[in-house]
Amino acid sequence: MHIDANAVNLVATSGVVERNVVVDSTRQGYYNQLINLIFWLYENHRECLSASTIQGLTTHMAQDIAARSKSHLRCRKFLKRALLRLNRNDSTKSPINIKIEEGISCLNYEIIAEFFGTKLKYEMVDIQLAMKYKKKLVEMGALATANEDNEDNEGDSNAVVEDIAIEPDENGQVKVALRLEATFYDGYRSAISHLFKESGVLMSEEMKLNFSRYIRGSARTNKAAKQTLGLKVKEGKSHMTVEVYELIARLMFESDKKEHIFAHAFHVLDWNLMKRAENVVDCKITHIFFCNDSLTFIFAKSKSCDNEELLGPWHVYANPDNPHICPFLALARFLFAFPDAFGGSRPLFEGSNSYSRYQKVFGDLLKSNEEEIRACGVEICDLGTHSGRKGVGTLVAAGCTVSPPIVSICLRMGWSLGGVLGRYFKHGEAGDEFCGRIASLMKPLQKEFAISCPYFDYTDISDDIEREETKMEVAEFVNSRLPTNTSVASRRLALCLFASICYSHQKLHYQLHPDCPFRNSIFFRDIPVHIIKRARTAFPWNATDDTPKFTGIPPHIIQLAKLEKLENEIVKLRESLQPAVAGELNRRGVGCTQFFTERLHERIDSLEMNLTTTNRNLIQQVTGRMQSGGGSGGKKLLDTR
Repeated sequence: MHIDANAVNLVATSGVVERNVVVDSTRQGYYNQLINLIFWLYENHRECLSASTIQGLTTHMAQDIAARSKSHLRCRKFLKRALLRLNRNDSTKSPINIKIEEGISCLNYEIIAEFFGTKLKYEMVDIQLAMKYKKKLVEMGALATANEDNEDNEGDSNAVVEDIAIEPDENGQVKVALRLEATFYDGYRSAISHLFKESGVLMSEEMKLNFSRYIRGSARTNKAAKQTLGLKVKEGKSHMTVEVYELIARLMFESDKKEHIFAHAFHVLDWNLMKRAENVVDCKITHIFFCNDSLTFIFAKSKSCDNEELLGPWHVYANPDNPHICPFLALARFLFAFPDAFGGSRPLFEGSNSYSRYQKVFGDLLKSNEEEIRACGVEICDLGTHSGRKGVGTLVAAGCTVSPPIVSICLRMGWSLGGVLGRYFKHGEAGDEFCGRIASLMKPLQKEFAISCPYFDYTDISDDIEREETKMEVAEFVNSRLPTNTSVASRRLALCLFASICYSHQKLHYQLHPDCPFRNSIFFRDIPVHIIKRARTAFPWNATDDTPKFTGIPPHIIQLAKLEKLENEIVKLRESLQPAVAGELNRRGVGCTQFFTERLHERIDSLEMNLTTTNRNLIQQVTGRMQSGGGSGGKKLLDTR
């Protein structure tokens, strides 16, 4: 292979390429499980280990004992190096003898079943329920003893059930030993299968069948135990409800701790992207874009790395009215608090182990706010960093009677459809955009679901030159504070995120902790008031030329938006027509009470004036004739009248 002398050699070896068929985090999990198995074999079945492994463990064990290393750090590093040397063309590189050869003891199912039998868990249960379940196991001949932990040594069905000798606690409970969940054994099966594959050895069909039987039987046994003992039915961590997600986000949002700015961004993005944590950890700033009215994320790899449909783009939407769960604002706070992340092609979350750092912050937050978490109906021990992905998946798929296509949900969560479905159903942006809007916790049955992200609006400036100058002023305020090696796409992203800061500026001022480090950010301090007032949101019925293009809006919301727009137009029409029509009707005297009252007064006044004039004339005539012709004439005139 020829490499240019002026180029840095970053070409991976063929062995590394072959090993990358399994994602790093999964392979590390396999190694940890195999190391635990090797430790047990060293103590109980040393004949199943290779000579070099036994010799190396003996040497490093002595060093760990001398250094008082309880975790056997040197032994673990030695075994990890041994596992990294696995070779598909040479099974002798395996630290465990797995290839069947004459005269060599190798790993078999019976030994693995014995190892599984040593893995137990302990629970506190009511003593009466414990006695009931023990009786059931004895009657079935299924109660294991200290030396009977595989199916070749079943209990005696005729044995007498003795009372439990252990005294119960003040709540009437005793500690009982139970087998672990079936998923635990399934994980070890995957790790052992990985060992066989990487060593170029085929696992026998008999061993595969025995593994399957053991795991299915463990699942049934555990379900029966849970039913009888009243234990928690669901395995693993619980899904995170919207209430718990919002509570954790609010606690991080309002905190004064610097690490909570990082944790808040990680927590909110992990929920909105609906991805595995490794995708969030490995995200690069150059793979985040602002497009239309959403942020788009692209990932260079996924757990199912052979499926390009799982790489993106994935759309994330703002929730402007709820700052503590708005992914735009969460990302803006993090990037503007640590603006160096904009420079070059850096990871979004820098550091050697960002996920472990997030796990620690997450766990500490749960412990310090245990009462508030329990008020939401969940124990902190039932929550993990993976709970968010379970919760948002449930919300998007079944949180409303109107939900996105199941294909879009599966692809967004990183689940390969496989087979015919994988060949015919591809990634579509409209379905993913709908997923993104629902994941942002906007209400999918309300017209406000169609809200835009915050943006800067300049349409009220009529003068073209002034408008362009204002745009340049806002852009310069942001660009002057970014690293010089920030890409064009990242500068556009920064301007979009800055609009969210300006739009929520007043809420941030009142809701953030007084000692929050973000208050000292150059992107938050001393923002001119006229720039803050430029930030706004819009809906389809009041959008302007500066409003970003609306995406991810389902048909029923579009109809609600059209109805809202029509209603607004009717209101405006009524407000403009009412004065004009009223004035015209008044002018014509139609339907106006005041008009008729005035006319009646005028007519009455006119009639009164006429009557008064007539009577005055008549009296004058009568008076004149009476004076000139005597009373009889006047009387005659009156009679005539």
